[in-house]
Amino acid sequence: LKKVAYYDELTGLYNNRSMINKINSELKSKKNFTILSVDIDRFKIINNSLGHKIGDRVIIEFANRICKLSKDKYFVSRFSGDSFIIFINGKDSLQKAEELANSIHKKNKIPIKAAKNEIYLTSSIGISNRNKVNKSAHEYLRDVDNALYQSKEIGRGSYAIFNNEMFKKVTDQLSMESEIIKAIESNDFELYYQPIINYKSKKITHFEALLRWNHPKLGLIGPDKFLGSILEMGYISKLDRMVIKKAIMDVSEIVRYDKNTCVNINISAVQFGMDDLPEFILKTIKKNKITAKNIRFEITESEVLENIENAISIIEKLKKAGVYFVMDDFGIGYSSLNYLRRIPIDMVKIDRSFILNMVEDKITHDIVNTMVNLFQNLNFKVVAEGVENNMQDSLLKNMNIDYVQGYKYGRPMPKSEIIKLLKIQKK
Repeated sequence: LKKVAYYDELTGLYNNRSMINKINSELKSKKNFTILSVDIDRFKIINNSLGHKIGDRVIIEFANRICKLSKDKYFVSRFSGDSFIIFINGKDSLQKAEELANSIHKKNKIPIKAAKNEIYLTSSIGISNRNKVNKSAHEYLRDVDNALYQSKEIGRGSYAIFNNEMFKKVTDQLSMESEIIKAIESNDFELYYQPIINYKSKKITHFEALLRWNHPKLGLIGPDKFLGSILEMGYISKLDRMVIKKAIMDVSEIVRYDKNTCVNINISAVQFGMDDLPEFILKTIKKNKITAKNIRFEITESEVLENIENAISIIEKLKKAGVYFVMDDFGIGYSSLNYLRRIPIDMVKIDRSFILNMVEDKITHDIVNTMVNLFQNLNFKVVAEGVENNMQDSLLKNMNIDYVQGYKYGRPMPKSEIIKLLKIQKK
């Protein structure tokens, strides 16, 4: 019974209960110690592709490596799955922890042999040293896990040592997530609209709907500050639907001042996994008494590729109803002409990074020119994104660009401001 309670059945190492007891016991003394959290990168792929039997063999071999490298001097536990926690005592424990981390990475260069398979591993490692703040094992395990996730961000085959900056980052993230939930419930997210100009007529013909968070303390925040958190939290689908509904409602008011105006709405890859998307969009359009031609959806190639067959099916259904689609950020990511052929779009946006560099760099200029010619020959309308100055504008004019968007022509603005612009344009 004691073996079952305190040891891991697969590897024979101590289990998580033993490690928690060990840390709490050592906290009663004043000795220095360091804790490592080690996990196998992408272990799920090994399990899913080669089977759990080989996965177990890899876990056992990896555990043996850690024990040999520890020379039986350290307290080693299999904490869960492919996660191992190592406890090192002594004044120089931090130095020993770093040495062990480097040894594990070095050993990983030798493949593990399991049932005729040679499996090369990489590991992420977090390290936390004893401090004056933490009072329990759970606090140290929290810190060492944060360090481990930091090492994953650095890149496979690295390690990270926990510090106060990481703690602040984590607490800020938790605070941000709590505020995001409240913001979604209280409808604190707003849409701002950036003009898209028909280059020949110099008139506003489209607006791109851009999400902003009207934060009670920080003011207006752009999506780069919160969208990553929303994705991690699993709220992106709910937010997508909110944006679609809000944008279409706004369009119903905007078209009173110009019935031909279109609004471009960005949607995430998550939506292409939802078969009810066409029905939701078309019902929302009908409810707000606008036409499908007033709506365009901006998609990125990488988002479509996550679920390409379903995405194409959804796009085709909406196109039959008159909805247009725009390929956003072309030039970065895959930028495959094959996918451009398969995905039924109407317009392409050249990524702002090309527009930014084409004045100074002739190769970039030639790439933009080639893309414009290619897309127009394929009967796609072309938008240049990120136009900020007269030099960029002049070069695009020579390329016979169809549409331009950027600070030179207008920053994102609330609905009330774009209505003012349309009123002036009408006069």
